[in-house]
Amino acid sequence: MDLAKDRRGKLIGTREASPHRYYTCPVCSADVFLRRGRRRVAHFAHRSGQGKKDCELFHPSDDISCTWPRYGEGPDNDWSGRPIGSLSLSIELEPESEVRGRRKRSWGLRLTVPKADDERGQIAIDCGSGPPRKIALSKLLLAAQTYPANLDAQDFGVVWTSPEVRRNYKAAVEERIPGLDRELVNIFAASSQRFKPRVDRLHWGTSYYFVWRSDATAAIHDRLPLSYFAKQGAWHCAFTSLPADEDAELKSWLEEKTGAAISSHRRTFGIVYPPPYGADLYGRILIPSAEGLVLGVHLTEDDQSSVRLGDASADLSLEGGRRHLVHVSSPQPLQSLRLTLDDTVLPPLLPLSKRDIDVYPDVCLSFRFHNRTGTEDARLHQMHCSELLRRVRHGKCEVAACEHPAGIKGALKWRSGAEIEWNTLDLYAEPAKSNAQQITSLNEVLRRRECEVELDFGPFGRFYAPIERAGDPLSETRSVPRHLRNRILWLLRTARIYADQRRTPIARLQDGELVELLAATQIGPPLSAHKLWIDRQLLKGARGGKP
Repeated sequence: MDLAKDRRGKLIGTREASPHRYYTCPVCSADVFLRRGRRRVAHFAHRSGQGKKDCELFHPSDDISCTWPRYGEGPDNDWSGRPIGSLSLSIELEPESEVRGRRKRSWGLRLTVPKADDERGQIAIDCGSGPPRKIALSKLLLAAQTYPANLDAQDFGVVWTSPEVRRNYKAAVEERIPGLDRELVNIFAASSQRFKPRVDRLHWGTSYYFVWRSDATAAIHDRLPLSYFAKQGAWHCAFTSLPADEDAELKSWLEEKTGAAISSHRRTFGIVYPPPYGADLYGRILIPSAEGLVLGVHLTEDDQSSVRLGDASADLSLEGGRRHLVHVSSPQPLQSLRLTLDDTVLPPLLPLSKRDIDVYPDVCLSFRFHNRTGTEDARLHQMHCSELLRRVRHGKCEVAACEHPAGIKGALKWRSGAEIEWNTLDLYAEPAKSNAQQITSLNEVLRRRECEVELDFGPFGRFYAPIERAGDPLSETRSVPRHLRNRILWLLRTARIYADQRRTPIARLQDGELVELLAATQIGPPLSAHKLWIDRQLLKGARGGKP
């Protein structure tokens, strides 16, 4: 350090300074003293315990391991053997603890200078605004340093290097990198790290931060859920998640408006239990609190893999082209978890307490009745909502609205008795006009009693209704043959249904009550063929035929 401040705040050089006077650092205002000797050049140094790592002029001698070059190797030779990174851009979010009231979180652009392999020399780097920032390589030897960068700068790079800087490091940092693109959407990875790096490749089912200008020609696609941050000048920043399934229309938009390539993972995984509830602004997957996780893992080729959850791990051998369930448990309470599949770090997990889950948004349906005013709300995962949807099916009411979390895609499926494949209508949280069209289609499909209908929102709830005929619904069936009744009892027990809503054992139910319970039960795909056969036998008996 060549300059320091005296008690009056005036900058004093080493030639004018006295070793017995009081001086402070011009950057961090910590106490410094003058060093002079026969073997050292006069300089100012921080007093013991006064220096801070954030100060650019602080160089702790104890933490710097000086390695001298071997014989015949000069300062321009790269003898360290360690790879040197390059300049990189990232964004930093305001800590959540500092956000007060309804104010949106702020964010900023950051420029990272790579770690150096030698402590000799200095560099001056252009951060896009103001004078170049001088950085001593003795500080970069400890770790890479990150500094605020100007959002409107066209590029960034080093504008000056001292002669002592090694040639390999000089070549790595002197290459200028482009700033934010004004015409396209800039993409940054969603991770738990403080600085979110810029990426040029997208993956389905992954979360990202989008940054774009107000005057850019790229408008964000309607099917991408956005959580906005505070606006910085003409720049916007929002958190979004791509759907897990490939969407041709969305893929075309992403390739055109972001300029990024979209690729599929060699490994795919999903949380089977407990079912996730969504993702927060940090890209963490929100799950209910549990003692362990059940993961579904699929590899596209033969591989030996290891799954790690915190301190717990499980080694497994997966054969390519097959899906496997993996149970991973942890002896410690599941708080903020990191899940690792081999060398790939998966999005972090955040368990929620029951109180937090209750306030988390879910799929809510509003029903309008023909014989009274007002609407009635019900959650899709509740039994009461299934009863109201069956009333819609018989024309006693209609669905007035359907609200569900942004980014959650539902599916409305239907098929007639002669069809094998399902007809599918995807349900998105889209603008009011598109949402009104979805409600109209939902009511029309539910009223088709000659079709088998299913409303599926995954872990948020599902409704299933079998085929009916006008004038002879299944609920009016009163007499069921013994062999068919035994088949219904077997199907319900296999589906783990042992009693109705009134806790009456299924063996004690009357035939009509047993049929109503079967109609309200959601049967999974492995047993759907049995359910379809029973429905057809019941319909044949309701029309007077022999079941």
